[in-house]
Amino acid sequence: MRHAEILAGLEELVREECTRQRWALSEDISLNMLRLDLSLNARGLAAWLDRIWEIEAMEEVESAGLEEAVAA
Repeated sequence: MRHAEILAGLEELVREECTRQRWALSEDISLNMLRLDLSLNARGLAAWLDRIWEIEAMEEVESAGLEEAVAA
């Protein structure tokens, strides 16, 4: 699910840049040419976000454990 959302965002960025920079190729052709790269980038960003959230969750658990130990 996250991959699809990130991919849609990346595709929207390509569309915006295509229009802003007036690329010679159409949006559809540009997206087709970049589709594999966009998909790989979306997967990488999703994995990175998963890892960041995992680290933050572990830090919260550790912090809660320390607070409980200090209170005891």
